[in-house]
Amino acid sequence: MSKISLVIPVYNVEQFLRACLDSVLAQTFHDYEVIIVDDGSTDGGGKICDEYAERDDRFRVIHQKNQGLSAARNNGTELTTGEYIGYIDSDDVATPDYLSTLYETVCSSGCAIAVSRYANIDEKTETLSEAVGSGATVLLSGREASKKMIADHERFMITANGKLYHRSLIGILNYPIGKKNEDEYVTYRALYEAPSVAICGKAMYGYRHRSGSIMANPAPRMDGLEALYGAIGYFEGKNDEEIAADARRRYLLYLQITWYRAYVLNGSGCELCCKLKREHKQFFATNRKRIGKLNVLEFFELQIFRLSPEMYAIFANIAERIS
Repeated sequence: MSKISLVIPVYNVEQFLRACLDSVLAQTFHDYEVIIVDDGSTDGGGKICDEYAERDDRFRVIHQKNQGLSAARNNGTELTTGEYIGYIDSDDVATPDYLSTLYETVCSSGCAIAVSRYANIDEKTETLSEAVGSGATVLLSGREASKKMIADHERFMITANGKLYHRSLIGILNYPIGKKNEDEYVTYRALYEAPSVAICGKAMYGYRHRSGSIMANPAPRMDGLEALYGAIGYFEGKNDEEIAADARRRYLLYLQITWYRAYVLNGSGCELCCKLKREHKQFFATNRKRIGKLNVLEFFELQIFRLSPEMYAIFANIAERIS
């Protein structure tokens, strides 16, 4: 039985797969197993997976018909034996001290989840474009970590990747089949149920933001909206009004962003835009006194959207261009 089990779902990422698997082989921490789930790849990815399994007996490959990321991740999780479970996307990389730092963190703090910050991968140089710093580790309660995820909506907190989860949380690590933003349905629950969570100051997980990202398309964002709406109900069920208010705030702002994506692709008169405007109006009218505190920019964006979504689109376009 290994101390850490890594699950790596693979689907048609032949171009980046070796870099990912090489980064795992380069870990200074050695007591791990790797479950690679080839989710019906139609490129050469499946053969690359088998190649690495032949090179190192810690690697195990499962070939399956294409079922999607959630199913691949779930099927891999079922096969893990480690005390801690981690996920890496097959187009991302980890720094050599990724596992050693996360494992040392869970051992020294006794936390149930250790979180690494993200560094972006420069697509031209294939190097981490952000400095890998050494800031202090922050220890939070599970509730505090879940609130941070909902309130701040930072990618490194939301995603399944970049974390070690204690095996006691495995029942929560069940990702919804067929959803694009599958992390958004699960991570806040895992964080909330964890007794404590440690956020490392170092950025050790290399995230590849590829051009043509699904987030430019409004359809996957509809899953994100569904997940956020579910989070509202989850925290209401826990009688945690403070985080529920943050979830309502995030849901409202996400409605605006999703409307903008639909507007860019199809114009303001499209059916989806009309649906999102109605939902925004109704949700705000029903929950205006139960929405978490907005910062100045968020308040401005909300008022502009309520006045004129088309005017909001102008400001959103400008913000995209200068970001």
